[in-house]
Amino acid sequence: MPLQWMICLLHTNELLLRHLMNYLNGKTTEPKGFSGDIVDITALSTDAKYMYEMWQGISTGVLKGDLALKAAGKMSHSRWLTTANRVLRLYVVNNEPFQNVKMLTKFIVKVYAMCWFEIKCQWSCKDGARHLFRIIGKSRYLPEEITKVIDPVIERNGFFGHPENLLIAILWDNRKHMRELALRRILKYRSTAEIEDVRIFRAVERSVKLVTEASIAVYCPEARDEFIRD
Repeated sequence: MPLQWMICLLHTNELLLRHLMNYLNGKTTEPKGFSGDIVDITALSTDAKYMYEMWQGISTGVLKGDLALKAAGKMSHSRWLTTANRVLRLYVVNNEPFQNVKMLTKFIVKVYAMCWFEIKCQWSCKDGARHLFRIIGKSRYLPEEITKVIDPVIERNGFFGHPENLLIAILWDNRKHMRELALRRILKYRSTAEIEDVRIFRAVERSVKLVTEASIAVYCPEARDEFIRD
């Protein structure tokens, strides 16, 4: 039975924000902090509804009055939704926010938040390739300096761009001739006597290798987690 590797697209979406934050604001220094100035200025609380309201408010230029009474959430590198909300909050409460805050806010509004809600609404594996395509497309507004930071992240985590996942997306296409095309491709490959260029599934080996490298390079669970996530 063939293996189909389905990677969490919410995590892929978060990795882009994580690496952009590291590039603009400095590396993480502890489980709840960064070495730069952006997040150190504010400390608040969050959930998806809060991000939705902030996202809509910044996009339209009209913020709900009760948002000022809501907290944006505690900093946590395991929950980047909270980090995004804190950046948005920092942007709206400052008359002249830092340029890096403006860049992060624009990325969150145009890419991270929009893709987060799209993935949440269309969570099936058949939508994975389309989500990946949207993430790539929405991030093309970024200058070359920034794309050099996030494009390698997309390449390393673009598993829904693999042929088998593209075929799943095409099988659920609205156009009949596209669905027929995907079916013909699958039947053709199944009828092939010899199987060529099969990728070897080495997830376990990679994980063991990564944990071993992290254990050699750094000390304590938090540091190892940071090393592995990068």
